[in-house]
Amino acid sequence: MPLLKCGVDTCSYFYDGKCSKSVIKVSGYGALKESDTNCASYHKRNRTAYDDYNLEIATIDDIISDYLSVNCSALNCIYNRNELCYAKDIKIDGTNAKLYKDTFCSSFVNK
Repeated sequence: MPLLKCGVDTCSYFYDGKCSKSVIKVSGYGALKESDTNCASYHKRNRTAYDDYNLEIATIDDIISDYLSVNCSALNCIYNRNELCYAKDIKIDGTNAKLYKDTFCSSFVNK
């Protein structure tokens, strides 16, 4: 599993630069550059409550894991093997994202 860093602080799974979701999905079938990808697991945070983040199964003893399984449909990425990400580390970005389409995998490298 890759070391996953997240820069999408508008997502309900974002917590302290990490993702609290147990598995994420990067989409981008046919992507040729990082801006053609996105985090299909993105869910907009409800800003009415500061602590509105979702902790899924990605926690071990209530600690959010740095490593996550990443399903990926960006078949043109060199790290994609059978729709799983095998990069050593990846980062999902998307400053001020309001929709999953506003996010992207900044670790995407075209074959």
